[in-house]
Amino acid sequence: MHYIGIDLEGVLVPEIWQSLAKKTQIRELEATTKDIPNYQDLMKNRIKVLRKKNIKAKELFNIAKDIIPFKGAKSFLSEIRKNHQVIILSDTFFNLSRPIFEKLNFPTVLCHHLIVDNEGMVAG
Repeated sequence: MHYIGIDLEGVLVPEIWQSLAKKTQIRELEATTKDIPNYQDLMKNRIKVLRKKNIKAKELFNIAKDIIPFKGAKSFLSEIRKNHQVIILSDTFFNLSRPIFEKLNFPTVLCHHLIVDNEGMVAG
């Protein structure tokens, strides 16, 4: 069996947090690991910004529904799955990106989950 590992953002779909930043008009959410190399620090910063601006997880999830995969991404995945097992390894979040996965015909994705607190805010 042959496996192919592929990233999600920037490969099959646009950068999700940059799309969220554009829709919410919050420039601080544009930061990526290029700007803040330590992923934990990057996520702490994103959570801090979301709390400061009172952006609830549900709003992020609704915005993510509008993200469209790059042209040809779905057919590309379908074609390589004919002869290989494909695993998408991503630093995205399943509960955020599920609508995107649906548009790609639910590929196998290994990623994180956003923790949402009782107030509907991203907590971790």
